[in-house]
Amino acid sequence: MIRATYHAVTDEPEKLARAIAVEETVEVPEALIDEAIDRHIVGKVEGCDRLPDGRFALRIVYPPDLVRSLPDLLSVVYGNVSMMEGVRLAALELPPDVLARFKGPGFGIEGIRELLDVHGRPLVCTVLKPRGASDEHFAKVAEEFALAGGDIVKEDNNLLDATQGDFERRVGRCVEAVRRANGKTGRKCLYFANACAPVDRLERTVEAALRLGAQGILIPPLLLGLDVVRDLAARHRLAVMAHPAFSGTFFEDRRHGIEPGILLGTIYRLAGVDISIFVNHGGRFNYRREECDGVARALRAPLGKVRRAFAAPAGGMTLERVDEMAKEYGPDTVLVFGGAILCDTGGIGKATEACLARVRSLFPGGPGARA
Repeated sequence: MIRATYHAVTDEPEKLARAIAVEETVEVPEALIDEAIDRHIVGKVEGCDRLPDGRFALRIVYPPDLVRSLPDLLSVVYGNVSMMEGVRLAALELPPDVLARFKGPGFGIEGIRELLDVHGRPLVCTVLKPRGASDEHFAKVAEEFALAGGDIVKEDNNLLDATQGDFERRVGRCVEAVRRANGKTGRKCLYFANACAPVDRLERTVEAALRLGAQGILIPPLLLGLDVVRDLAARHRLAVMAHPAFSGTFFEDRRHGIEPGILLGTIYRLAGVDISIFVNHGGRFNYRREECDGVARALRAPLGKVRRAFAAPAGGMTLERVDEMAKEYGPDTVLVFGGAILCDTGGIGKATEACLARVRSLFPGGPGARA
């Protein structure tokens, strides 16, 4: 069975739990629910437990046969309930027969490491920004970062192109810059192109990124659609890095929405995400340590045969926090530094080298590790 736990503000927990179970499955008045429908389709309330903060944990199980796709899953566990005030999806357990319907990440942690030939330590990523800078500037930044030993160059989510030609010119130039650097260093820095494009241009954009030599795409699942991302990930041999744009609408009110770990961790993995960027605590946005740790756990937790994915804390991180972030999130992490590397007074190369030196000192690696 699919087991969902909702934290709710209510004086009538049993009544609300039954209302959720009905709303998420049949959405009709009780008078229209006969015995067969109630037995085979309507969710079953397992329990209602009071929480220390006064809310209730409502545990509801749903028949797995109701879920054949990602839209099905989202509709069943958080469709209409998303419009109920004071109800938050706090936990989600999926049985093996449901998990088997999802391919998940095409690469996952192990696959990304094989692409890079880097094992046993966190990866270091920088961001091409700001929008409005020249392609030559972006290519120079990418090359300097790669020459200094950086692992991943990703385009900023705000690099949105007026035309397909603009996208292809920038990506082509930057991929070539990283390729030149890799030729000099013997390393394998990866390039992720921003694939946030209108739906009528999306397929061409992804195919162009692959043709031009990008190893991955940056994509915002909540802007383009979770099942759109799943479809792209399933059909193209490109690693997928997810940007959390628009996700704050689910997290800001802690008495409503979805726990970040469920959406940016479990659901994103089912959608084929290999690297999930999330807002780290102590940065530009108001996120709690326990929420961030929950995302990282969900990205790596057992999930049937679905591959584990990299956690990528970001959002105004400074280089002074390298040790803290690496220790908190562990080796299976992508450390994302945009402005911190780009604005460093010592230059991009020296900032990247210093960051990697700290990471290597903390994670010298195990057998077969390459720093």
